[in-house]
Amino acid sequence: MPFVGPEEQVLVPSLPDAADGESLYAAGWFTSVNGTTANRVVKLDVADGSIDPTFTASVDYIVKDMKLVGDRLVLAGKVNRVNGQPVSKLVSLDPDTGATQTDFNLPVTESRDEYAPYVAELAASPDGRWLALSGSFEKVGTLTRNQLAVIDLEDPSGRPRVANWATDAFAGDCFDVYDDTYIHGLAIDPTSALCLANFAARLE
Repeated sequence: MPFVGPEEQVLVPSLPDAADGESLYAAGWFTSVNGTTANRVVKLDVADGSIDPTFTASVDYIVKDMKLVGDRLVLAGKVNRVNGQPVSKLVSLDPDTGATQTDFNLPVTESRDEYAPYVAELAASPDGRWLALSGSFEKVGTLTRNQLAVIDLEDPSGRPRVANWATDAFAGDCFDVYDDTYIHGLAIDPTSALCLANFAARLE
């Protein structure tokens, strides 16, 4: 299946299955699939690879990771606009239509170096409550979070929010000459209690 992107650099970081069991999602840097325009995220029929025309999301720049969590398809990376609207590196889409879910509004800002901030990896808990993210950033929403943050998708307010859990373990630089993120590998354990990113930390 040909994915075509700028300078032939195409990223497809994950391929989560849709809830219908007949589709999957692909995302990265591509701008077309099978000769059809598809801006960096697409929903495909697993039987023949055809594009689902009812899923119409459009992303302006690189998607580095994505997770399907319940009724949310969360994209993360270097994205600045989704479906024509500004976002900041993190967005939640309707998994059926690709429409932006406006209740998910947690901008990722303040890069660790001279370049723009970005989200490198996502991890979702098996119970669907927690979403962890890592990358080159120092703030998520209005809260300071250095390289690593956890979002509570089931906050009592009815809107996702940055969880109270935080660590300063990644506030410093790895080396004086390296300011970028140095978290490479992110997961939440099967009990949905531990976030693992080069170390283990209890979420509650």
